[in-house]
Amino acid sequence: MVTIYGNSISGGFTSGTPLVAIYTYGCQVWPVEESWTGPWPGPEVHPGDFYVRWTPSTAQGYFFGGNLEDYGGYYELSRSIIPNVGFDNCTEMVTVETTALSIGIQAFTGCTSITSVNLPHCTSVGRSAFSGCLNIQSVSMPECTWISPWAFTYNTQLSAVVLPNVEYVDQYAFASCYSLGYIMLGRNCGMVGSHAFDRAGMSTGNNMVYSMKLSYAGSGICVFGTQTSFVVQNLYVPWWKTDQYSNWAYLSNTGNIYGYYYVSYPGYYSEESYGTLSSSGIFGSAGVPSYFETDAGVVARGMNDTPSPFENNSTLVSASMSQLITVSARGFYSCTNLRELYAPKLQEISGHAFTGCTSLEYMDIPNCSVIGNSAFFGCTSLSYIMLGLSSCELGSYAFYGCSNLQSILVPSSYVEDYRSAVNWSDYASLIVGYGSEPGPEPQTETIDFSTFGLVDREVVDYDQSGKTFAGDSCEVKFTISGSGTKATYYIAQSAVRIYNNCSVVIESDRVISSVKFTWSSSYKPTTDDANPQGYDPNTETWTGSSNSVTLTKTTTSNWRLISVTVTYE
Repeated sequence: MVTIYGNSISGGFTSGTPLVAIYTYGCQVWPVEESWTGPWPGPEVHPGDFYVRWTPSTAQGYFFGGNLEDYGGYYELSRSIIPNVGFDNCTEMVTVETTALSIGIQAFTGCTSITSVNLPHCTSVGRSAFSGCLNIQSVSMPECTWISPWAFTYNTQLSAVVLPNVEYVDQYAFASCYSLGYIMLGRNCGMVGSHAFDRAGMSTGNNMVYSMKLSYAGSGICVFGTQTSFVVQNLYVPWWKTDQYSNWAYLSNTGNIYGYYYVSYPGYYSEESYGTLSSSGIFGSAGVPSYFETDAGVVARGMNDTPSPFENNSTLVSASMSQLITVSARGFYSCTNLRELYAPKLQEISGHAFTGCTSLEYMDIPNCSVIGNSAFFGCTSLSYIMLGLSSCELGSYAFYGCSNLQSILVPSSYVEDYRSAVNWSDYASLIVGYGSEPGPEPQTETIDFSTFGLVDREVVDYDQSGKTFAGDSCEVKFTISGSGTKATYYIAQSAVRIYNNCSVVIESDRVISSVKFTWSSSYKPTTDDANPQGYDPNTETWTGSSNSVTLTKTTTSNWRLISVTVTYE
């Protein structure tokens, strides 16, 4: 693989060049010899540099760069750039796929045959870079932070824009993208330039953008400059900001505003690697939801010992905290309706962290090494605790008043160590090893994608969004091999659409014996496009014995997956 790099181009790649595709492979690489001066006056070239020549010879051009690295026969030139006016009006080009870090001014202007753009490491797109590319249908730019003026204007077939890391969308960037139905701007985007989305979505059914997700995590809201003929029917924002967006100028009079619950970080940061939830004010006037999902690494009291977000709360029922490492003192104190907490990385539970959580039913904490004094004091519904390490420090009165506690599950080889350890000895009769008592894990569970708070036309591809769908014992994710349309959720069918070269992957630490797939209508695998060993299209079920199950779409059109039901051995 060769990543192109350079500051200028001379000759080749001009109007009418029969260049069909640009990839980061398909090039030949030669070292610059001492006597080689190049076929035209160009940038200064030094011996030891490399130049890249595209084939066929009728479409040659030259790029200069350094840092050639050999990866087992594949090559990469780092710090890559697509230079200004590099490929403008290459009317036969249909694909752009490059690991370039930036796209120059008017680099692909007027390339009217391009249908897909994949820029996995690009951080900036120059002025008018893809302007007038009338047939672009999909654009992938997961790391892009800056979109310059007119960058994608008149991309009339572009239907969705997903920019998870963008910080600024400049003026007219997506103007006249008439087919644009879904827009997602990530948590770093606090400003959109004037007319950036003028006339976007005008050819859709209601002459408007169907849905837009603004994830800005800073204080206030994402600021929009003046837009002309721009209307959004359904607006999705962090749910504690719904009041701030309620009078948003571009929300249709007949449209809706929705608050979503996924929070990567709520604008409150400390030195902890994933941030800290430490202030009850992060939820604003809306209050704590019944379900909450976050990447925060710590739940703690705020400055001046103010209550944590969940202290003395009666609305939170369930929480998913995949990166949670520490629950500080009184983190969930008297959170009376909390029934379950998903925190597989939790290492430390401080004193009184869950005191008075009278609805808490179980704790599965395989990485926990410290449970503080009175941590679960008075948790009257707690029935079992599952631990995974060889030892865990336990404070005094940790389970005092847990009248329904039936078992403390530990690795079977450490049962006696726990039974004799300080403070654990008080609960020796409840300590059992894995397998010596019926385990708490379900034999069957269903992952229904409509229950994860997804918005309409949200891209769920793992490499782009990082999104996975976790159950009690398994995880589902969607991937793609090569370029193309990525897996996307549609509210109308409550299903994820799986396109050509996309896969659905179910993984578990437990052994999977069957997976029942529930599809929408006839949009499902047949023997023609999916026949992995063990999958029966008639019963729509995979059977076998494995920790991982994958179905891959290998033909055009799409599958529409509503849910999967996983059964374990």
